[in-house]
Amino acid sequence: MNVDTDTIKNFSKNNKWLLTLFLLLMILRFVIFSVYRVDGSSMMNTFQHNDLVIASNFSKVERFDVIVFKVPEQKKRYIKRVIGVPGDAIKYMDNVLYVNGEKMDEPYLTNQITQDLEVDTISEGYFYCLGDNRKNSVDSRKMGLISEDNLLSEVKMIFFPFNKFSTL
Repeated sequence: MNVDTDTIKNFSKNNKWLLTLFLLLMILRFVIFSVYRVDGSSMMNTFQHNDLVIASNFSKVERFDVIVFKVPEQKKRYIKRVIGVPGDAIKYMDNVLYVNGEKMDEPYLTNQITQDLEVDTISEGYFYCLGDNRKNSVDSRKMGLISEDNLLSEVKMIFFPFNKFSTL
């Protein structure tokens, strides 16, 4: 099938805005934000298996943010909640979170039991992360602290399924 060069020129000329929009969206997609599919149940009830989320590649991570990070030795990406940031001391006692000795509310948890644990001051460049489904999550309790070097993005919204579309 031969394509007439005039046809291509006319398409380009008549659809410059469309091509520009497409190019802009591609740049945004690969530079500004990323799309991830939730795999597994470790972040239930916040996310369900196969939810699609949009994450910002340029965010300052704070306590209780949901992040995506890589675990190079496992060649996997994980989505977890940041419980501790550099300088924090973390303690769970009787299902209550204490950060630097202060009791914290965790409204994203629903009847979750978190085993007692204690983490001394978190070093600069590291995060302590847990899944919201504490009974079924591979997280900092098993993997240890998460290096800032392995941080990929901060989850900002759920966009699929559409009935769950919301920002975090």
